Amino acid sequence: MGKPLVAVFSGAGMSTDSGIPDYRGPQGLWRRDPEAEKLVTYAHYMADPEVRRRSWRMRAEVAALGAQPNAAHLAVAELERAGTPVRVVTQNV
Repeated sequence: MGKPLVAVFSGAGMSTDSGIPDYRGPQGLWRRDPEAEKLVTYAHYMADPEVRRRSWRMRAEVAALGAQPNAAHLAVAELERAGTPVRVVTQNV
């Protein structure tokens, strides 16, 4: 019999601990720029080319933050290296 399966449930905190801002938190993207929420709604995205440009710009800015794995990421990676079957369920909204 193999090692038991480990299920990891994570959310926005996993990203924020690595330097990636969430959407609704105190320093969240939507609090800093209330118009940013429009960037993720289908109707606004499809209706306005400027919204699409801003959406892609925002994604590029987040990618450029230089986020690094935090202790939780490293723990999951260590479980995998040890041969433990891991499944990650995440909701980052």
